[in-house]
Amino acid sequence: MNKPRLPYRLRRRQEGIATLLITVVILVAVTLTLVFTAQTAALEQRMSANEVRMKQTSSAAQGGLEKAMAHMQSSSTPTLIASGASDPRIYRATFLDPDAMDAPEVSGIDSVCPAEPANFPGPAAEGLMLQEGDNFRDATIVSCGWSDDLAARKVVVLRMKAGPAMANPPNNPLVARGGLDMRGSASVYNAYENTTIRSGGGVSISGASGTTFTRHRDAPRPSDSDPVPAPGDSIYQLDSQQDDLGLGVIDRDDNFALTQDQFFEAFMGMSKEDFRNTQVPPENVHSSGELALGEDARGQVHWVEGDVRLLGQIGDRDNPVILVVDGDVTARGNFDDFHGVLYVMGDLEATGNPNFYGSAVIEGMAEVIDESDPHFIAGTPNFIFDPVAASGGANIGARSVVSGSWRDWTSY
Repeated sequence: MNKPRLPYRLRRRQEGIATLLITVVILVAVTLTLVFTAQTAALEQRMSANEVRMKQTSSAAQGGLEKAMAHMQSSSTPTLIASGASDPRIYRATFLDPDAMDAPEVSGIDSVCPAEPANFPGPAAEGLMLQEGDNFRDATIVSCGWSDDLAARKVVVLRMKAGPAMANPPNNPLVARGGLDMRGSASVYNAYENTTIRSGGGVSISGASGTTFTRHRDAPRPSDSDPVPAPGDSIYQLDSQQDDLGLGVIDRDDNFALTQDQFFEAFMGMSKEDFRNTQVPPENVHSSGELALGEDARGQVHWVEGDVRLLGQIGDRDNPVILVVDGDVTARGNFDDFHGVLYVMGDLEATGNPNFYGSAVIEGMAEVIDESDPHFIAGTPNFIFDPVAASGGANIGARSVVSGSWRDWTSY
């Protein structure tokens, strides 16, 4: 029996409905594909933009960090580091207290890296910033970098600290490898230890006013935090005058039976070449002539090639210097005070009334001569031992990153 067939018109209608359904399905699939593709493109665009921002913030933060580290190597004064007009990156960097990252107010990126560069470093960090005159040999560096649109930022934090520049800092004001001939009016003071002069050769004090002073036996040792007792203070008692050498003068010390290079290594802990290459920043190597070191050059190690004449004040008690002179040193006229450790490979000539706080170390013969000599040391130069300047000078070597101090945060 034959199956009845639908009329032709109905069959066409069914085929049209099927075609329509297929078309709708295809359109929906295409629409979903387009929507998915658009969303994927938008997501990839956002991811690409975030990646660009990440690179910008990382580059900026690293740039600020490098500038801050270079500044700390060559300066004794903390300051705010900012990107210049010629630098496309946006960064700010500053120096905080060494233990700033342990402070409760410092927690996360917002506490040290605000959204706007103009507000850097933020209220939480402002109270921890190092100021001019603070110890700049140990500091926490905070560097913040922003993307071009300021939508992202990254902060990098690390601690830098000066290493030792001297293995064995001296503990008396005047040291001479070859001996001392003092025929002028210089005076040597030590209120902290029992020695004033230590020499590998003989010591002669024949000047009318040449004297050495040690702490009075009934006086307690001064605190390092107190000011250094000035010449004439009642804490001192006369130890040596002319050829009457006191107990504070150590001459013909067998420990100084060394070559010049061995003598240098005994104090510095390394050869002269290694010391200059590792402890002295290139910008702190000076040529012969006149040398005036401003406040920004304090708290650092300096090296002079050749003879030099010192001018002004060099170093201060909080920021002493180590000055190594590969030649002779002249201090006269416009020279005032020296704070730190002065290492002279040649001779020392001083006129006027300079004060040397800390210690002076002479490789050869130290001569303090009288008026009949062409190099007469006029006035009354004073060599005054200061443990803060001497030991502080020993800890102003090259700055290096403290292991384990690196931290960073990112915000998008």
